[in-house]
Amino acid sequence: MSELSLRAPGLTLVYGPQGAGGGALVERLFAPHERLRAAELRRLLGAHDPASERALAPRAWELLRTAVAERLSARRFTVVEAEAWGPHEPASLHRLCRDAQLPLTLVALTTKARVCRQRAALEPEEGSRQAGLVQRALADLGKRRSIELLRVPRPEELLSWRALPRACEAERARPGPFDVVGDVHGCLEELVELLGRLGYASSPEGGWRHPERTLVFLGDLVDRGPASVEVLRRARASVLAGDALCVLGNHDDKLLRHLRGKTVKVAHGLQATLDQLAALPAAARGRFEREAEAFLSELPDHLLLDEGRLVVAHGGLPERLHGRQGGKVRAFALYGDTTGKKDAHGLPERLDWGLAYRGAAAVLYGHTPVLRPRWRHATACVDQGAVFGGALTAARWPERSFVSVPARRTWTPPRGGFRPLLLPPPAR
Repeated sequence: MSELSLRAPGLTLVYGPQGAGGGALVERLFAPHERLRAAELRRLLGAHDPASERALAPRAWELLRTAVAERLSARRFTVVEAEAWGPHEPASLHRLCRDAQLPLTLVALTTKARVCRQRAALEPEEGSRQAGLVQRALADLGKRRSIELLRVPRPEELLSWRALPRACEAERARPGPFDVVGDVHGCLEELVELLGRLGYASSPEGGWRHPERTLVFLGDLVDRGPASVEVLRRARASVLAGDALCVLGNHDDKLLRHLRGKTVKVAHGLQATLDQLAALPAAARGRFEREAEAFLSELPDHLLLDEGRLVVAHGGLPERLHGRQGGKVRAFALYGDTTGKKDAHGLPERLDWGLAYRGAAAVLYGHTPVLRPRWRHATACVDQGAVFGGALTAARWPERSFVSVPARRTWTPPRGGFRPLLLPPPAR
């Protein structure tokens, strides 16, 4: 490895024992305004020997956490070089990233313990202590899905770094125009009719293509409808060919977890998708499931488009979460705003988050079907319940218009009909 690929904005933690080369790496690759070094803070506190450094470590770490929190709040790219303190200190930085909804990349320096002891002139006992601390921290943090772990055995070989855009910003510069399609749920005939009306034609790759516009799927490609496998196949072909974009829906995410061997509840239409998969020949099924898993695992939870003027997310997204990353962002983008309770039909109670939206960007979303699409406070729901016998809709951007086609039939009867959203609780 000669180059580091890091998420920016976000936090990068360079972590290893004394003598691993973390300080030299940080000074070589990163500008002064990008880095915070734990060793410098300890020197400022007056530590002169290993024993006093350990005694002052909690004070230095608190200063470091405060500085990191301020920088993350301002969405500044930050690199922290931290030597082998206890596992709980790196974990506390992870909590700061979760609070700021920004990514954490852990660059673990795995230089051999013997080399570290020689470089830092450490006693064997001290070298073993630090190596143990690093191993425990990596064992803890490496299990956390939200942390990207990069192991670097020879940091002196790293020559440069580059900033990776977060998945939600990968298409930010794409200007459109866009056609944003609501929840398809396996309604292939309606999708073909809608895209035909919008001027899309079949592409050689098996998807759809327009000479001047980009197709955007709002997620929930699968479940409940008659042709989830084919919808997923053609949507994937469109995205891989560069003709379409797609965000993850909660039904897509559930199928992804099933394909990964996780235990999921087979409900809310998943059985229809599983039956369609089972109908494929064995070899074709295995190949499709591998391709589908890889495709769904790469889908972002939301996308910023047209230089940030348009945001698309399956369940919607308030302005404070635009361009952010983390569990709170993902949960809202996939499921919308919920009360945590169930309604009379056993479905989650959903809050009308768009009622209070006053953000600068327009937000297009689906997830909760409404009878008619309309703009309200720069938000619009384009899920008109095609699989429930309603309509399949596309929102055209920047025209801010809608095109809909009626469902061919009621593929799945809705439980409780089209349920109104609840008003959000009053602000406190």
